[in-house]
Amino acid sequence: NYGERIFYIHDCTNVVLRRLTITAGRKYNIGGGIYMNKAKATIDSCNIVSNYVYNYDNWGQAHGAGIYAVNSTVTLTNSFVRANRLENSPFYAYGGGIYVENGAWTITHSVIETNKTMSWYSQPYGGGIYISGGSHLIKNTLVLRNDSSVYADGIYANGNVQVVNCTIADNHGYGLWR
Repeated sequence: NYGERIFYIHDCTNVVLRRLTITAGRKYNIGGGIYMNKAKATIDSCNIVSNYVYNYDNWGQAHGAGIYAVNSTVTLTNSFVRANRLENSPFYAYGGGIYVENGAWTITHSVIETNKTMSWYSQPYGGGIYISGGSHLIKNTLVLRNDSSVYADGIYANGNVQVVNCTIADNHGYGLWR
């Protein structure tokens, strides 16, 4: 399915993704595995693994290989977000595992690991999780071995983010960048 994301969720409420494996999504620019905009969703007991976002354009960007979410309220629980990657983006590579812009997220009892962001000229942010705006809670979660090449390898947080009882370890550089 080269060039296709797995889920596109727009203007939806009460979306439940449960006990699914979301893998091999490939998309240009944003949202390899899951794309959400103005959604209210629960992601429970899912494996979001090996999704890919690319951009070869000269001024291009790539965001959210595993999950890309804008203005959404999401509960992610008992899930793995693993081995998702953003590649070949000349500029602006944010959120290898999860990209969040505004909204409200609660991430609990999950593992965010071995996700990666890469870009040619600018600094990539949030190998595991990129958060910009909104109000979010990350609790009882492991953030491990993520890589953004430069900054915020585990979590990039630019918003109201509470991190409670989490292990953030073995990321390429900074575990949490705020």
